[in-house]
Amino acid sequence: QESTQAGKDVDQLLAKIEKLNIVKFVTPLLLKKSQLNALMSTIEKVRAKQSEIIALDAMEFKKQKLEAEVDKALEDSLNDGSYPKRVLQVKIVKIQEAILMRRKIATSEMVDMLLATCKKELNEGQLAVMRNLTDPNYVEGETKASKLPDDEKTKLYIREILLSPPTYDIFKQLAKHAQ
Repeated sequence: QESTQAGKDVDQLLAKIEKLNIVKFVTPLLLKKSQLNALMSTIEKVRAKQSEIIALDAMEFKKQKLEAEVDKALEDSLNDGSYPKRVLQVKIVKIQEAILMRRKIATSEMVDMLLATCKKELNEGQLAVMRNLTDPNYVEGETKASKLPDDEKTKLYIREILLSPPTYDIFKQLAKHAQ
């Protein structure tokens, strides 16, 4: 019981630290209330898109009737040590690849939605701050962030900071005190 509470306490502290890290990346932007509202509006659209993707993922699993097959394979493996059939493994990999591809495409679309809002609502100085806040040693694909074009640095900031789950609530709090 005590270790369960300790685990919850640690999780709560880690969530607070994540929020603090996000705050440290958004406060230098000096966002105005109108900018925060515009970003929150786009984040709401992004969240709706995320929900659509999750629903599509669920439909994919349901359509493939995968859960029953996985349950049976798991039960057989645990009860008699049998190895999951190759056909099931191939099916699982194909579904995982389809879901991963859908999520990559959706994430790219969400980043583009927020990029459009940033370019419309933020001034060049704020966009420069975003770019400068990216870790120059972060590696995106084969390229260090310091070598990325400006738009890609901004997209990296958006993906890592603005798409982070706590950001919306942080913006709501900031908007209460913004001009």
